[in-house]
Amino acid sequence: MARIEVSSCIMCEDARPESNGRKATLIGYLGVLPNVEVFVQDLTLPISRLTFLYSVQPSQGGPATLRYQILDPMNKHILPVDQSASMDFANLPGGNLIIGLQGLRLTVAGIYKTELFVDDELVHESSFSVREGILADEPVRTPLN
Repeated sequence: MARIEVSSCIMCEDARPESNGRKATLIGYLGVLPNVEVFVQDLTLPISRLTFLYSVQPSQGGPATLRYQILDPMNKHILPVDQSASMDFANLPGGNLIIGLQGLRLTVAGIYKTELFVDDELVHESSFSVREGILADEPVRTPLN
């Protein structure tokens, strides 16, 4: 059974891994969870892309099943619950685990909870907040949709 240790999670619009797996180019950096506030112009529209980049260190290698969940402020799953992916940590010395989501719907303002599971064991949980609109006095913050 594989195990990983998570040291941090960066939230951005996209992340492109480099060939060695230890570096990634971030696009639309939003912050490090849980200190992220996402501004969504229209909560009825999906977000084109949202990415979570985990800094991980395997403590035990081998094949594993990863599952990722996001729960809305009412504690409802906003991703399909049965969605999972297989990964082999046997040859991963440490690096980045990138979870990219397309068409995500953040339909209500508030605190969203993130959960990362490896072989059904919760290895990281955090949160981020969602606000509707854009603050007029902060022009550098652009909405994601």
